[in-house]
Amino acid sequence: MSRPTERVTIPPLVRRGFGAAQAVSPSLAVRVAERLFFTPPRTASSTDTEDFLRTGRQFSLLADGRLVVGWRWGSGPVVYLAHGWGSRGGRLAAFLAPLVAAGHAVVTWDAPGHGASGRGMSSMPEFARALAAVVANQGPAHAIIGHSMGASATALAASWGVTAGRFAFIAPAANPGHFATRFATALGARPEVMQGLRDRTEKRLRFSWEDLDVPTIAAGMTAPLLVVHDREDLTVPFSEGQRIAAAWPDARLVETRGLGHRILVRDPKVVGEVIEFVTGIECADVMAMTAEHSRLERYLFQRDGRLDGWAA
Repeated sequence: MSRPTERVTIPPLVRRGFGAAQAVSPSLAVRVAERLFFTPPRTASSTDTEDFLRTGRQFSLLADGRLVVGWRWGSGPVVYLAHGWGSRGGRLAAFLAPLVAAGHAVVTWDAPGHGASGRGMSSMPEFARALAAVVANQGPAHAIIGHSMGASATALAASWGVTAGRFAFIAPAANPGHFATRFATALGARPEVMQGLRDRTEKRLRFSWEDLDVPTIAAGMTAPLLVVHDREDLTVPFSEGQRIAAAWPDARLVETRGLGHRILVRDPKVVGEVIEFVTGIECADVMAMTAEHSRLERYLFQRDGRLDGWAA
């Protein structure tokens, strides 16, 4: 129920410490594993990002007891932007100006345990509950654009009844729960400890790990879906986007190359493709709007290389 990735790196000191805890007390090891597995990385927000977010109308709410802080721009039918694991709502800023220019309100937020929404653990169900609470607070969704974990959680929220006219998933994970196997191997966790982790988190989150398979969820969806995924994505394999698109009854898959997992959300062609799908505006016009605001994109995203293997 945490974030997906092909590569899991556990610092040697953490692995040794966990091994000692596991030998002394399996119940302690379960609690440590839970904290490691479900805690997103903290990534510092740049001054430029904070300045950008201040241009929106900030709001806050509680989603299942967790603080969620969000921002809203523009007016018209609402398009929601759902960020990925270890990220922030501001990471999807490249979509803002074209959507507002096209006559849409835009809403984004920091998921529980991320950014302005505070510290602590998080998970795919908590991402989905936050989305449901934000939509209930901010109004019906014309469309929802999700990246990585944000896309997977959007599918989960849709299975609960969160509706939108259209969905756009960028580099979505087919089943973030599968990361647990790779995590357990990297950490050196015994099978009984991982079973304890599953049992403990299912009770805490009131959810089953088996219910997180996005292609299974997709089979029951009716709204149109656009999936954009890069062939060279090393964080969430391209095959996962393929599986989701194949299972969703009205879906189209767009393949890119050389953009990886993160550049997708700021690449002008991808932004144009997604916004054309969401708004119905011709791609050339969308590209013109995107180019007009390229300076905003540059100062938001061409900064000190804070991205690492933990952030989506």
